Amino acid sequence: MIEDFLPIIYLFVFIGLGLLSKIIFGEKKIFMGFIGYLSHFVYYILVPIVFFDVFSVRGLMIADLGIFGVSTTYVLVSIFALSIITRRFEEKVGKALIITSTFQNAVFLGFPVMILLYNDLSAAATYSLLLFIYHIVTAGLLSTGRGNIVGSIIRIPILYGFLSGTLIHYVVPSGIVDGLHVILSPSHPLLSYSAVYVLGSTIPLTTSIIRNSLSEILLIGIWRFIVSPIIHFILLMFLQLPQLYEAEIMVLSVMPPAVMNTVLARIYGWRPELVAGATMVHTFIGLIIVVGIVLLS
Repeated sequence: MIEDFLPIIYLFVFIGLGLLSKIIFGEKKIFMGFIGYLSHFVYYILVPIVFFDVFSVRGLMIADLGIFGVSTTYVLVSIFALSIITRRFEEKVGKALIITSTFQNAVFLGFPVMILLYNDLSAAATYSLLLFIYHIVTAGLLSTGRGNIVGSIIRIPILYGFLSGTLIHYVVPSGIVDGLHVILSPSHPLLSYSAVYVLGSTIPLTTSIIRNSLSEILLIGIWRFIVSPIIHFILLMFLQLPQLYEAEIMVLSVMPPAVMNTVLARIYGWRPELVAGATMVHTFIGLIIVVGIVLLS
């Protein structure tokens, strides 16, 4: 029985190790440098390898059109509704709320959870790829044209993992693809545990921003954990996706805010301390939800 829960135990262990490392080493240069290198390794190496592996095995499917419809509609509805809801906030705060509420941690936390629950990333890979692109585009548009949106998109590493993996699927014999999968399969757990370690190491240690931004953090939580799954559930009702795909998308719909939101907020000056504080709070809430999902699955 305990073996069934080992993956989630490992998940918490590596998050705890990341947080403990931050408590011990704080802002020391050597530790921050290590986390920086590990983050780049995860984002630029491991994530593209995992996307390459997934799409080299599965290729493209008709169901991907449904995933495209769900993710696109969800983002459009969220941006429109949140743009209206956040009008009462100062402009920079409003933009921070739109980004942080809409875009969840579909990769760094979502992928480990998918592997834990289903040992599969079929729907999660396509959904996350689209969300990455929409994330960059939305941030660029909200920044009133600052930066090169197209340039930002073509620099997304997972895009190349997806494209090369899909190409390999259709031009390389299946026996070679299967051999590549055996070689690359260890990248999945390596991504999971290194990503959640980075996640733990990025959790802010101060709670002052939380006390001063309760209404903003509450709004983000309501959208991430209540409104987002409702929107996804309604959209999935109109599609005939495989049951596994629907399950993966619904679990991803209740993930906490993406760590990338803090990076974008810092770039564009959208109250990054608020975004980081909200991410901290909702990451803990999200982990509780993950435990509940695992126990009920």
